[in-house]
Amino acid sequence: MMILPMIISSVISALAQVRACDAGQIGLMTTGIILVSSIHPGDPHLIHMLGEGTLDDTALSTLDTFLDQIRCFFSINWHQVDSTIMLMRLIVFCTGFGVILSVLGEQARLMINFFIVLDAIIMRWISALMCYPIGILSLVCKNIVDIDNLSETAQALAMYVVTVICGLMIHSLLTLPLLYFVVTRRSPFDFMTGMLQALATAFGTASR
Repeated sequence: MMILPMIISSVISALAQVRACDAGQIGLMTTGIILVSSIHPGDPHLIHMLGEGTLDDTALSTLDTFLDQIRCFFSINWHQVDSTIMLMRLIVFCTGFGVILSVLGEQARLMINFFIVLDAIIMRWISALMCYPIGILSLVCKNIVDIDNLSETAQALAMYVVTVICGLMIHSLLTLPLLYFVVTRRSPFDFMTGMLQALATAFGTASR
């Protein structure tokens, strides 16, 4: 419920407040773009090395693929659309929308202010949800009550939960801070303090 409004408002409001030339520089420095440009995962020479695969008789044409992209944007039943693909399309659209607002400048000031205020409202709403765990606790309690044999289920999941928590604690409190200190020679705790808001936002919006 909160993921789509947060992505739309945050991406558009952030890029709308950045100059177009600066946004281009940010895009050029994106890690994914650098990796794709350097590794070339879709190098055509791989076809000659590995050979071409075979397609069945129901292969879609270019027109079908293009129309399917449009259908996914305006699909009535959102559950039929792949969530990852739809999310990437939404991010691409919001990125272009925000950059165009930045180019328009004062002509689009009203729209820019709208998304800035919308982003502030969404973030305040998420903060309120994270500080109000009663509703989340009620959902968890309902699922626990529906379990037929709670003791056996708890015993089966206990060691799994302990293992995952221990791994996350070691990774977040030892491995990553040590790596950060070795590379930057700075205190990792200052960096972790600055990341608290982002981590809290991810925690409040990651569950489905």
